[in-house]
Amino acid sequence: MKKTLAFLSMAIMVIGFMFSPIEASANEVSDNNKESVLNEDNFKFAAGIVEKYYKHKDLGENNDFSKDVSADVQKLLDTKIELGQIQNKVLDLSYKDYQIEINPHQTEKWEENENEIFMIIRVERGWFYSSEQTTSSQLLEITLSKSSNGELKLVSCYEPYEDVTLGPIDQLFQDAKVLRVNTDVLLENYIKDFEEQSIQKNEQLILDAQESVGIDKNAEFQLNAKTYLNRTDIRDWARNNYDENAPTSSSSSVPYYDFSELSGAWDCTNFASHALLAGGATLHDDGGSGIVGTGQWYYRSSANRSSSWAGVDQLYQFLTRSNPSNTNIGPYGTSKTLTYANAFLGDIVQGHNGTIWRHSTVVTKFENSKVYVTGRTGDGVYNDNVLATTIYGTQRLIALDGNYN
Repeated sequence: MKKTLAFLSMAIMVIGFMFSPIEASANEVSDNNKESVLNEDNFKFAAGIVEKYYKHKDLGENNDFSKDVSADVQKLLDTKIELGQIQNKVLDLSYKDYQIEINPHQTEKWEENENEIFMIIRVERGWFYSSEQTTSSQLLEITLSKSSNGELKLVSCYEPYEDVTLGPIDQLFQDAKVLRVNTDVLLENYIKDFEEQSIQKNEQLILDAQESVGIDKNAEFQLNAKTYLNRTDIRDWARNNYDENAPTSSSSSVPYYDFSELSGAWDCTNFASHALLAGGATLHDDGGSGIVGTGQWYYRSSANRSSSWAGVDQLYQFLTRSNPSNTNIGPYGTSKTLTYANAFLGDIVQGHNGTIWRHSTVVTKFENSKVYVTGRTGDGVYNDNVLATTIYGTQRLIALDGNYN
C-alpha cells in the first residue's frame, strides 16, 4: 500500500449500545422542516444498498446490488469488499452476533434537486470476536441520481473520514478519477499491498501468542514514575465517551472541544489526550498564547493550545521526549513495537495510513494474546474494542512510563 499511497500523494498535492437489525427509518426528519429532502423512500433505497455492502464485506454474503449503483461505485465497493474479506481470512476474524443499524445523520446538510439527492448516513455495527462486543461507526456521504421517471441510482458513496481499517482508499479513488489515472491499476496495487500487510500482521499475532505464555496483563496497572497514572481510569474514560456526540471533559479545568468540527481535522488525538488527563496526567502549560509546539501539552481553547494536544505525530513527540523531569512535566512514554507483551491498559496506539501517522487510539482490552483499542474520530465516527492490528496498515505503540507534575 505504501507504493500506491506514495504514487497518489503527489497527485493530491497537485489538486490541493445495543444494536438491533437494520430498520431503515428517517427518525431525524422531525428535527428539520425539509420533508422533501428527507424523503423516507430515498433513505430506505440508500440504506438497503449500504446494508448489503457491509454484510457482503463483513459476513461474506453474496449480495448483488449492481443494478442500483453506478459503475464507479460498484468498482470501489467491490474493492472494499475484497479488502475486508482478505483481512478476515488472513487474520482469522469472524463476526459473531453481527448487528447493523443505519440512520440519517446531519440532516441539515442534506440537499435535493430535480436530478440529485445528497444525504449523510450513519452506519453502526456491532459484533463479537472476543468476549466483549466490538462496535464501530462510520459516516457515508451518499449521492443518488433521479431519472425523469423517478428511478433512483446510487452514484457516489464516500467516507468523509478515512476508514481506519481499510485506509484512504475512498480519497485515492476519487483523486485518481479527477486526474484520469487508471483506477483499475490503483485498486489492484492497493489490494496487493493490503494483503501483504495483513499477512505481516498475522505473522506478528502468531509470534505474540507464542511469546505471551505466562504474561499477566492485570499485573501492571500502576507505573513506577514520579507520580501515579491510573491506567484503569484512562481506559474507563475512553470506554465511557467514545460514542458520545459531546464527550464529557476529563477535567474541570479543560473543556472538551470536538476537533472534528474544524475543517479537515479529526478528534482522535484530542480524545486520547483527554483519556490521559482522566488517568491523572499533568498538563504542561507555560502560559504562552496561540498554538505552541510539542514541548508543551495543554488545551485552553482551539486557538490557545499545544499542537501536541490534538496532533497525532505531535502527541507522539511530546510523550516520547528525551528529558521528562520535574522541570519538564507531563505524561511520558517509550515508543515500542505493538505487541501483546509490550502493551498495557491506557497505552496509546497510533496508525499510519501509508503517508502520515493518522489516528490515535487507547488500549482498552486484552484477550487471547491480542490487543484491543478504542478511539473517537468525530461525531458519529468511532471504534470500540477493535483489534489493534486492524487500525490502518502500520501501527506504533506509545508505552506509558509515568508522569511528572
